[in-house]
Amino acid sequence: MTKLLCGRWTGDLPNGTPIHDLAFHHPESLGFRWRIGGEDNPLGGGGLIRMEATVRSFSKTDAYQRYNQHAGQRLIMYSSWSYGNIVGWITSVEPAGAGRVRYVAEGTFIRTSTEFINVTFDESGTDTITDAILQILASPSFRMDDGITTEIANNTTPLDSWQPPLLGVLPAVAMGELLRMSDSNNDVYTFLFRPNPFQPRIEAGLWRAVYSKIDKTAAPDWEIDITDMARSDTLVSRDIKERVTHARVYYGTINGAATNTQQNPFELRDQTANFIDDGVSDGDLITNIGNNPGDLDGSRGRVIDVDPQGRILTVGALTAGLRNSFIAGDAYSIRISDPSLLVEAFATDTDPWPVEVIKIESGMTLTQATQYANSLLDNDPLSVRPFTISSHHVRKPDGSKWPLWEMAVAGGGIIKINNLYPSSVRVLDRLTTFFITSLDYDNVSEQMRVTVDSADTRLDALLNQRGIIGSELIQRG
Repeated sequence: MTKLLCGRWTGDLPNGTPIHDLAFHHPESLGFRWRIGGEDNPLGGGGLIRMEATVRSFSKTDAYQRYNQHAGQRLIMYSSWSYGNIVGWITSVEPAGAGRVRYVAEGTFIRTSTEFINVTFDESGTDTITDAILQILASPSFRMDDGITTEIANNTTPLDSWQPPLLGVLPAVAMGELLRMSDSNNDVYTFLFRPNPFQPRIEAGLWRAVYSKIDKTAAPDWEIDITDMARSDTLVSRDIKERVTHARVYYGTINGAATNTQQNPFELRDQTANFIDDGVSDGDLITNIGNNPGDLDGSRGRVIDVDPQGRILTVGALTAGLRNSFIAGDAYSIRISDPSLLVEAFATDTDPWPVEVIKIESGMTLTQATQYANSLLDNDPLSVRPFTISSHHVRKPDGSKWPLWEMAVAGGGIIKINNLYPSSVRVLDRLTTFFITSLDYDNVSEQMRVTVDSADTRLDALLNQRGIIGSELIQRG
């Protein structure tokens, strides 16, 4: 029978070498948590959150050496038959009682909150969200392999979403902001951290990132039967109080490009704008982003007067920029103190229970607010409870059987539960096919706890605004 094994590799970059430690080949307990988004994964992407391994120490001296020498190394879980692996950085080594030692490791995303990077997006609109994310992933902080895979590019421009501070930004913050944006078709994107495959006892390399669209109509990646689950109670329920048929979102950030004919530190001109209709008033904050990657500014100031024609703003002294002035083509952003701009979205069917919601998001632009309004609509709300797979394997659509932990190695995906309803019931895919949002595995019980969301539910704005459904904690040995 295939077993999940565990070992330590050095923390050397780019490649770590194995450290022979036979105790790790027979751990008393192993467990991990994998998740997309959520409070404990600020990036909003997919990857390992936490891994635990409990082993017996050979002596008090051995335990002491583990506490002092093993932090910062890589903890890797792997199977005896697969090249796939689950990798984390050892963040703590602690006593577990009765001569045992517990190793705790966290996913590679923790390294993206320790170093600031400088990224610049082309304000002319040629750089897309995909370009921006690839630039961030290529920064040294991510420790990525040169090969970063993209699937179905997101062509929304980052200027309409977010611009990083010129003085630097944490990769985690930059990536989290960009992952909030779907594309013009309201499609949602995510990325997954995947360690490069290896054979046991050879070098462990860097990570790869896969940035791709969540395909709501794709064939399932995994299948199980209702008999493979620990309990066969109903997974899906409905609550009409969660229905939303009309969404109104007030937003307060506008973007544009300066049409100044001469460089000016106190005046912004935009012949295509109407600052009065947009609600700009004295005291609003304006940011002069700049013209292109070779001529960025980044200065900020306050509006002190709005021209009656609505085309010219007088600004107090611009500060904290590279040139602190407006020139033709400069991209700018204005945060309105009293958000009054409105976008609305309506469900096609409002009977028999119309429900309206109103949101105020001063930091959103028109593009973001439009996407958010549409994401709030839910004419047929579903609530899907987490479930536990008690079978020792999960199937691919071709019928091949795989160990449960391979779902995390492969980066989650879409899972289908067969026999969930009697064959006489006409079942929509939405009621049997789900998008995996978290996985918790424990090798003592050899069970996988799975949290899912309906595969055709918008994930970007809702999950970032409300946080993803929590999963069970790893059971300690």
